[in-house]
Amino acid sequence: MKADMKWSCNALAVLLFTAVAFAREGGVLSAAKETEINRQMADAGNAATVGIYCKRGKHETYFGTGAVISADGHIVTSTTVVPEGATEIKVYFTNHHRRAAALVEVNKELETSLLKVDATGLPCLALATTLPKVGEQAYTLGNANNMILLGEQASFSAGIVSGLYAVKSADTQSSYAGLAIETDAAINPGQDGGPLLNNAGQLAGIISLSYSKARWQGLAIPMINVIDGLRALKEKRVSFSTKPMLTPPDEDTATSTRLARAARKIGQSVVSLQIVRQYPAEDLPIISAVKLLEEVRNFDELPPEQQVRLNAEFGIAEHIFTANRQFRRPEAPVTGLLISADGFVLTSRFNLMDDVAFLHGAGVRKIEYKTGRLQEVIQDSRSGTRQTVNPVKSVEVTLADGRRLPARIVAHHLPLEITLLKIEGEALPFFNLQENATSPKIGEPVGVLGVVAGEVPFTLNAGIVSAETRSRGNQFQFDALINYGNSGGPVITTDGKICGVAIQAMSPGPEMGRLLSDQELGRWGVTLNGGLGFGARIDRILEALPALQQGKDVKNTKEPILGVSPNPADLNSDKVLIGDIGSKTPAERAGFRRGDQILAINGQNLNSWKQLFEILGAHLPGDEVTVKLRRKGGLRYLQINDRRIENSDQFQSLLKDLKSGQELNASFVSSGGDDFDVKVKLEEPRQ
Repeated sequence: MKADMKWSCNALAVLLFTAVAFAREGGVLSAAKETEINRQMADAGNAATVGIYCKRGKHETYFGTGAVISADGHIVTSTTVVPEGATEIKVYFTNHHRRAAALVEVNKELETSLLKVDATGLPCLALATTLPKVGEQAYTLGNANNMILLGEQASFSAGIVSGLYAVKSADTQSSYAGLAIETDAAINPGQDGGPLLNNAGQLAGIISLSYSKARWQGLAIPMINVIDGLRALKEKRVSFSTKPMLTPPDEDTATSTRLARAARKIGQSVVSLQIVRQYPAEDLPIISAVKLLEEVRNFDELPPEQQVRLNAEFGIAEHIFTANRQFRRPEAPVTGLLISADGFVLTSRFNLMDDVAFLHGAGVRKIEYKTGRLQEVIQDSRSGTRQTVNPVKSVEVTLADGRRLPARIVAHHLPLEITLLKIEGEALPFFNLQENATSPKIGEPVGVLGVVAGEVPFTLNAGIVSAETRSRGNQFQFDALINYGNSGGPVITTDGKICGVAIQAMSPGPEMGRLLSDQELGRWGVTLNGGLGFGARIDRILEALPALQQGKDVKNTKEPILGVSPNPADLNSDKVLIGDIGSKTPAERAGFRRGDQILAINGQNLNSWKQLFEILGAHLPGDEVTVKLRRKGGLRYLQINDRRIENSDQFQSLLKDLKSGQELNASFVSSGGDDFDVKVKLEEPRQ
């Protein structure tokens, strides 16, 4: 629905309340009803979201998003959008209107600006006067990629509140330090200053460019702090509403709140790991293109081509240093799960792996950027270095009750990408995996728990299971976000079960000691919060635990073989066509033939060789599986006594085993169709 400038704040509230009252009929939020809520939330939020553009000084230009909070034209935004001293402030509305704005007030500590346009009857957002809860629904809107300026509607994303914690930002533009609301709803360039809405449709926070080096997720500055920090709001000189636009869903009806309830239960057993390595975390300098330009003497007097070159140089440098910071492991706690009364702790091997380190002399050389060429800085960062590793020296575990206990590494399991630790203590609040395990099911809602310091001691990232098996059945895939902070945390379901443990946050692992070029940064196939998350399957974890608890590292597992392989040309085909059959393998004994197509295993349809290997990897040697084959003419063979004869070799073998006077019973067997089932007993690979 297109925004109408004649709507008032009360009209928006009535609209949303009516829509949600309709959507809640029946007491359970169906997909259709959730869609209706999202649509109405998007319409209301879009009507009160604006794009903002301004200047400061001769060379600085700013753009971003703002949120209208009063019908007479007050707008809140970030100082990264409208800084102190800004001029020529233009506000673009989603109904294609444009207005000039005046800067009313700035709070540098909260990185918040208050603007005013000359208008009446504007659609506006009610302000939240309480903090949202972790797990509650959240919505982001904004002027991403200049959408509003281009005459489009504001971008809109639905997610959840994934964390509440204090942050000390390390962004090139934001230096915010204080309480922040984290969300896994999408935040894109140009959305800073925009609204974060809570599940009641209120403005809960102002989207910020700040971030946590352990989490790297979107943050918003709480509106309750903004109300207290801007004098015009605190003194009620702005006529704003705090009335909720809708009644939030009950905890039993919304997926995110059911996950949050499960998180509170399991969170008592989630622990924080403080890991000390041989070389301390590397802290790269924060590069700001704007600040670098300000430091250039007599920039205005330089030739135009030199101004263009410096702009490009500093912009690329800011990008390269920001990207490199993501691949530096921060000095921050990571997550584990206490799984037994005697102190075993499960976590991701990623948290304890030996990171790659490039040393200069006896340690890591400090990387600095001076106003020269970026390539020279990259080359200088690696000259005279040697590659080594950064091993773990000690681990300390902090329990949910605050106790801090030393831990030792017991064992690693490489195929599962997990590590088992051990602590000593009494009355340990462990989580019983055996009684609360469930297999991951494709499409099922899941959440990843992480640790964070604060009143709410856990973070929660929500998503769904994307694939039930990966890495030959050892792992599964989901789209919930994984980062340094929650790697090693349990992957939970809405009913309080655990289907796995979140493993690597990135692949390959972190590096330190040199500056990576743009081309080198492309080597990482899995990156922080990429939506490509992997977890160790809980059934495989339970199978592996006895050996791990005895201190036995597992470098590989005995995965069963079927004994078939593709022709090279068919490897990437969507049909699993058998190109070759190994001698004395289960497939040969079961009568498989070259050219047969494998349609399914145990009823699970196949469309790739990779899928076949993953399904086989989920089984153990000795398991019997039912394989559906397709063969032109179907299954045909000669049955003599208990022997199946399909070729001359099998017939010659029968003749050798016959005894004088032995009675033979023979029959011809046909499947009667091209598709047929064969039972096969899987075996260990031969050495």
